[in-house]
Amino acid sequence: MSEIIKRIQRQHHLQHLTQIAPFITVAYLLQCYMMASFFKDVGVSQFAIPLAISLAVMLGSLVIYDCYHYMNICEDGLEIGFSPFNMKTSIPYSQIKEVEVFDPEAHFSTLILHFHNDSKKIIYFVDEAILIKAIIDEILKIQNQNQNQTEINKAA
Repeated sequence: MSEIIKRIQRQHHLQHLTQIAPFITVAYLLQCYMMASFFKDVGVSQFAIPLAISLAVMLGSLVIYDCYHYMNICEDGLEIGFSPFNMKTSIPYSQIKEVEVFDPEAHFSTLILHFHNDSKKIIYFVDEAILIKAIIDEILKIQNQNQNQTEINKAA
């Protein structure tokens, strides 16, 4: 890939996770307490330990996703990857038909890339989604103008 124009961040989602994690934990503890109070004959630890592990795995997975999944807007396309597994894919702008923002009002949102072959790629928890969409839309507009100009020059 060529030079990076903008790196997409997920700091707002990480901040949101750190704000709601204590509430999720308290809700979990209340559920365990209520189960222990109402179901004295059932060993609550049989349910509490697997649920606690699930909660920890879920929150940990979201943090890992936010920290290591990346998307770069480059001059010639998008670069998307997950660094722990050294996975990387490049998407040329010529394949992108349009970009959609799921919730434009939110601090972080979901970007949906629609391709010319009618497939799509969804990128979750993107900071400044409206700005990212505007950057990609501007690049697509410039590329379409350049392509149209090339076709006019060939026809002449």
